[in-house]
Amino acid sequence: MVKTVRWKIGALMFLGILINYLDRVNISQSILVIPKSFGLTDLQKGWILSAFGIGYVLMMMIGGYAVFKFGARKALTISMLLLSLVSICCGLSFNFLSLLVCRFLVGIFEAPIYPAFAAIAGIWFPKQERVKAIGLFDIGSYTGVGFATVVIVFLIAHFNWRVSFAFSGVLTFTWALIWFYYYRDSPASHPNISKQEVLHINKNVQQETPQKISVLKYLRNRKVIGISIGFFCFNYLKSFYLTWLPTYLVETKGIKLLSYGLVGSIPIVFAIFGEILVAYIIDKLIAKGYPPTYVKKTPVCLGMILSTIIIFSLFTANTLVILIMLTISYIFLVSASVGIWSIPEELAETKKEISIIGSIQNTFSNISGIIAPVVTGYFYGQTKSFLIPFIISIIVSLVGAASYWTIAGKLTVIKFSKG
Repeated sequence: MVKTVRWKIGALMFLGILINYLDRVNISQSILVIPKSFGLTDLQKGWILSAFGIGYVLMMMIGGYAVFKFGARKALTISMLLLSLVSICCGLSFNFLSLLVCRFLVGIFEAPIYPAFAAIAGIWFPKQERVKAIGLFDIGSYTGVGFATVVIVFLIAHFNWRVSFAFSGVLTFTWALIWFYYYRDSPASHPNISKQEVLHINKNVQQETPQKISVLKYLRNRKVIGISIGFFCFNYLKSFYLTWLPTYLVETKGIKLLSYGLVGSIPIVFAIFGEILVAYIIDKLIAKGYPPTYVKKTPVCLGMILSTIIIFSLFTANTLVILIMLTISYIFLVSASVGIWSIPEELAETKKEISIIGSIQNTFSNISGIIAPVVTGYFYGQTKSFLIPFIISIIVSLVGAASYWTIAGKLTVIKFSKG
């Protein structure tokens, strides 16, 4: 039983990200059977898989600002209620264009959640617990992918692809109501919190003075540029896992759809444990006084470099070997994620600015979520092979690791002159 309010909110964040990813990636399984209904080409499939990213990118900085301006309670309740509606509408789509528009709107309404949760980790958790809190909600994303892999495939196989969208829409609606009922924008205003927990959350925290936020100044800052390029590169390979992995395994490796529900979930389970371990180690090292620059950037860079092992899965037809390659790649990729989302708090001068920096880096990261599925769809359509898409992913991942280490530089608070 969780007795502290902050960890109950942490559990809600975990469920919120899980449900968001269920809404986000159910298309990856559904796209295996939708072409039979709509007669889609591989390139059209790529555009549908990218449509989410277009809406997500366009709304990301606006969503981050909405959280900063109105608070996470109102902003996320409204966005998740609208998300539940458009998720259900995805299941009611009747051709390529209607599905494209619905997926675009899913991206629009999901945009505020990650910047909001990054800021909430700074507001609701003391410094020595923040990486664990970030790791908890970020694990929700991969749990959501695993949940979708098993449950969505089951719903498609036993009912149809439209039912899967209705299912995720209902879950989203339920979460929005619970969030509005339970969450508060500051620990002290929560009706169930104790004075001791408020003191624990706020210990070693200096009083923050409200100030105007200049997004343009952050966009011109070298550190923000560095982490944004790095996150773009990280998300390029991640986009493959979220969009084209079912097609890769079913169409090119001959794995049956129902078998994919099991095979596709195994790498995710191991990756989740990898992220938990990395989050625990980072928090321990930070608590012992090790520099955040090395503690947080090392797993990010190593994870991106070592995740490129996925390319070796191309050269075997052995399902077990393919599964091992995917698992190793996914563990390293996911382990990088917790470090990425813990970096904005090192750069932000105030806790509320974490959502602004988080929204900027997430905007750039999800531009790759637009590009990668279309590029993959084009080359796969032309060659019926994933060799070229994987080579591109490897190059991009190496560039990303270099950007974190060199352009982003030392992780210190960004301070702008008052004049």
